Amino acid sequence: MKSKVSLIACPEYEEEKVISSVREAVGLLGGFEKFISGGNRVLIKPNLLSGKPPEKAVTTHPTVLSAVIDLVREAGGIPVVGDSPATEGKGSLEKFKKVCEITGILDVVEKKEVELVHFSSSKMDIENPDGKVFKKFTVTEELKKCDVHINLCKLKTHGLTLLTGAVKNNFGCVPGLLKGQLHMRAPHRPEFSQMLVDLYKTIRPALSIMDAVVGMDGNGPGSGNPRKVGAIIASTDAVALDSVACQIIKKNPYALTTCKLAEEQGVGVANPENIEILGDDISKFYVDDYEVLVDDVSDKPLMRFIIGLMRERTTAKPVVDKKKCTGCKTCYAACVPGAITMVDGYPVMDYNKCIKCYCCHEVCPEGAINLKKGLLYRLLAR
Repeated sequence: MKSKVSLIACPEYEEEKVISSVREAVGLLGGFEKFISGGNRVLIKPNLLSGKPPEKAVTTHPTVLSAVIDLVREAGGIPVVGDSPATEGKGSLEKFKKVCEITGILDVVEKKEVELVHFSSSKMDIENPDGKVFKKFTVTEELKKCDVHINLCKLKTHGLTLLTGAVKNNFGCVPGLLKGQLHMRAPHRPEFSQMLVDLYKTIRPALSIMDAVVGMDGNGPGSGNPRKVGAIIASTDAVALDSVACQIIKKNPYALTTCKLAEEQGVGVANPENIEILGDDISKFYVDDYEVLVDDVSDKPLMRFIIGLMRERTTAKPVVDKKKCTGCKTCYAACVPGAITMVDGYPVMDYNKCIKCYCCHEVCPEGAINLKKGLLYRLLAR
């Protein structure tokens, strides 16, 4: 049986249009009533990477969150909104609320009188016997308190995984600095993608909805360029949803390693021939020049042979742009291996300690950390 993905046009963040598009997208999958029973506590997990205003396209747009809240209530559910942003440091509630305020999420939950939960405030261990590599995860306890989990993701580029989509958004269920520990265990794209797939085996949202009204290309996931796509995408299969997103931006779904691994391990569908797209014609949304970050070449046979010998020249490394840097220390706080020190008010990288997880690049509020490709990396990626 084919996985179903709904694709509905939504040209702008106008409230009535957004709620109509989300209603139609989920309606094609059976409607919110298919997933929610009366009185169910429904956890809505948006992408709240960092404190940037909605027009920067860094986070799930508040209008999309507002629409989902209304439709959950319409189906008889009790909506709850939560996340654990990468920029909150050591699980700071104050920083979490500041992110919610700047992104417009706090205004939505206050106006809608919805409970806002901080994923770093509680945690639990979950065994994952089906995991290929990662057999146990520590995640937020809020998952146990809810009956239904809705994954409200954003279409963005990502330095480590190629794209941030539905499968990657699950990573926010890992509290605070525990994310950094997983980066240490899985520092490169193949290992990190496998970790995300194992996490998806452990945490399966009932429904994933992607805000692709305005996505992000270029220097994502925190400092790229807003790109209009004009779509709401939804599915019960997060892997199939990510596959459709890849097709829209003219990328091979198997270039997204999470799609490739998930399909191989039987936890989702990535092959376009086995996905039924409901709603609008996908060709209406194609973006020919959607700029993604450097392709991963670590899986190529030649690369596997030489990467251990010449890692510095075969991987991209984070480089600080002092003209943009404000010395805020956000990257310093996020660096789990301790590869960053502050010298004369600016971050300095120790590449002998750097694991190339690119968390510094991801969380920098000024877009002051770029990924510089090594010479052999550029040659092998051709």
